Formats: sequence, C-alpha cells, structure tokens
Amino acid sequence: MSVPGVLCINDLKGLLASFGLFFFLCVEVVASEMPSPEFIKGMSYELDGRATMHAITANMAKRFDEGEMNTYWISYHRLEEFSRPRYENIARVLGIELPGRTWVSIKARVISWLPGFMMPWVIENLRNRTVEYVERLRWLSGIGPAEEREFYAYMVRQELMQIQLMDLALKKEYAAAEDLVARFIAQESVAREHSF
Repeated sequence: MSVPGVLCINDLKGLLASFGLFFFLCVEVVASEMPSPEFIKGMSYELDGRATMHAITANMAKRFDEGEMNTYWISYHRLEEFSRPRYENIARVLGIELPGRTWVSIKARVISWLPGFMMPWVIENLRNRTVEYVERLRWLSGIGPAEEREFYAYMVRQELMQIQLMDLALKKEYAAAEDLVARFIAQESVAREHSF
C-alpha cells in the first residue's frame, strides 16, 4: 500500500519500467530514421559528383570564352549552380560531409584541360555511365530517409537533364543547351514553390 507523498519500491519499479519502455521506443524510432552506411556512401559519391561537375563546367566556360561552346558550358554550369544549394542543404540535413575543395579542384582541372579532340569521347563515355547511374540513384532513393523523397526525385530529374545536355553536345547542338536549362530551372522553381 502506497503512502501519499512517499515513493515506494513498487512505484519506483513501475516508473523505471515505463521509462525503460519509453527509452527503448525512442531508440528504435531514431535507429529506423538513421540513414544506412550504404545510403551515406552513395550520397557522398553523388555530392562529390555534383561538386566536381560544378567545377568542371565553370572551368569549361572559361576555356571556351565565346561562341556556341561557351553558351553550352555556361548553360550546363547554370544547371549546376541551380542544384548546388539543394545538395548542400541535403548534406547538412543528413549530416554528410561535403567533398574537399582541393581534391574536387584537381579532378576538375585535369578533365577541363583535356585536348579538344578527346572531348566527344569523354562526353559519350560519361553519358553512358550516367544512364546506368540514374538507376543507382533510383535505388538510393528507395533506401534513404523517407522525409527527403522530394529531394531524391529532384536528384533523378537533374541527372536525366544532364543526359539531355550531353546528347546535345554529342550532336553538336551546343546553343540548344541554353533554352533546355532555362526551361528545366523554370519548371523546377515552380514545382518547388508549390511543394509546401
């Protein structure tokens, strides 16, 4: 029998049992929402890819400072600029470290200054790898924290957009990149405004 104002052993046991159950449930919920190591590795790879392409497109726009090639690379860089804040935000939200700038800069310089005759081969090779990579991103979307689904969908759409840009380069339709990127950014901006 409990005495008012005095905590007895049975009350203490009940309180500890309740606290234990509460703690167990909290740990289970947090553990289920924690991104898996596989997801973190995949997103780190994607963040590295985006940072590298951001640097490459900036370098290429400087390398070709006029004409259709300049239009193409400036447009591609505009896509990367548009995507950059979303990727940096998701890295913060998920607690994933952004790639080191020095390593990204070195990779970008090496690729950006390849001889012109090699560029079609590089773009075709990258395009084919990107087509396969889209499926990897879709799989990654399925194992990531559910609350970031909107970002995963964007991640896939922007990757598909890159394939379209590479197709233009392979067909030497460089100037068409400007309108393509502008339409994509406009659509994504409207979609983002209406997603809340």
